[in-house]
Amino acid sequence: MLQAIKIAIIAACAHIVEGHVRALPTGDNGFGCRECNGKASPGPFSVNGALGGNKPFGANGVAKVKPNQEIELSIGYNGQHEGQNNLFYVRYACGAATGNKNNFNNGCNGNKCTQLTANQIISVDGQAANTNNYPIDARQSGPRYKIKFNMPAIQGTIEQRKCTFALVEGRNWGAGWDFEILAANEPTPAPTPPPKPKSIQGTYTLNEAGCQKDSPNCVCLQGKIIVKHTAGAGTATALLDITNYPKHEITLNDKIKGAWSAAGGYVLANCGPQADNDLDITIAADQQAASGGILNIGVTTAKPTVCGSITKTSSQNGNYAKPPEITQCAGCTDVAGWKDKDNDICSEYTSCLKGAWRTKGLGHYKKHANNQGMSARDGCCQCGGGKRQVATTQPKPVTSANQATNPGGNNGGGNNGGGNNGGGNNGGGNNGGTTRRSMFGNAAVAAADDAQTIAIAFGTLLTVCTAMLI
Repeated sequence: MLQAIKIAIIAACAHIVEGHVRALPTGDNGFGCRECNGKASPGPFSVNGALGGNKPFGANGVAKVKPNQEIELSIGYNGQHEGQNNLFYVRYACGAATGNKNNFNNGCNGNKCTQLTANQIISVDGQAANTNNYPIDARQSGPRYKIKFNMPAIQGTIEQRKCTFALVEGRNWGAGWDFEILAANEPTPAPTPPPKPKSIQGTYTLNEAGCQKDSPNCVCLQGKIIVKHTAGAGTATALLDITNYPKHEITLNDKIKGAWSAAGGYVLANCGPQADNDLDITIAADQQAASGGILNIGVTTAKPTVCGSITKTSSQNGNYAKPPEITQCAGCTDVAGWKDKDNDICSEYTSCLKGAWRTKGLGHYKKHANNQGMSARDGCCQCGGGKRQVATTQPKPVTSANQATNPGGNNGGGNNGGGNNGGGNNGGGNNGGTTRRSMFGNAAVAAADDAQTIAIAFGTLLTVCTAMLI
């Protein structure tokens, strides 16, 4: 009976565990977390312990570093996770202790790890470290925090000098990075030759199998992203074909070598009642395959209403057809009398035209807001703001992250992209909380690649639930 109860709880937990913390890349000379795909792509949002998951030491490679070498690590939250426990410490363990994520918890599981103090930290978010900013104050649940420190010298054999460094906050959520610290007299290793260029071209299917369910009551995205890319090229072209949203062709750049992303993020918005959501779209080459990539969509809105997604290239190739230009929402009117701080009016914001505002990032327009705090994203229809009336229609059934009962099933898909009308929602704001209608169409979702995607999306969810019951 007890075993049956455990199985039932695990099954339920797979649908309700929500990710909160993820490791972030720091640059071409940065380091990839244990749960990441390479060193240029972010990790998944996770609450699966201090290391963000259960992969073994070296699962994403081991970086060889010298004692006293400067190390920079970065971590962040998705929305709605403000709290007094959001204080990140740097902790490390070496040798056999690297294999148990509990060794990095508060108290170090009986002194199984070492916690760095403020005088061992160089800087926090670009400011000199002291006891006022370390541990990292992340109580506002920000999307990115950075910390630098000098790698301590570790004595012993090679195995004893293999160490995992983790950023861990008060609820024992975090991420880990794996290193081999060279001996004091050991020569600096030759630079690792760059890997052979790979293409990330292909179709990335968005469905519940890859849905991360990483925010309370978020809705899983449906549809697909089709990417055109030549191996070695610094840019890729992506067709976003997300159900109930306008199709949009955007450019992805390898601002960090090895991964291609939308430089300013992407604002997912339509002309309906759904709230806007800020997406961090990154595709990194699949380290385990000859070609293709792994798509990582993180939702960085303060109050997300859609879930993130992680999925590999599909075996089913989509039809890449250049979509029509995005236009502003029908019936929208600019906010009367709106001007920015420089007295520019809506018609002067040509950077917004054809949906281009979606790829600029919120900060691009906020820095020009007027003294009422209203930017073009609030006041101008062509920038996704303005005032408009939303037609009232009967809502279709919504499958949210906490309602999903058929991973990889047939609850969405479709290729219509929600029409071709752009526009934002709630005056261009991104705080969510709006009543949502269905995100899905009625077409069936292709499930040919669910097996490999489920392995990525649900592995950490099941293991964390299992650990709770042991």
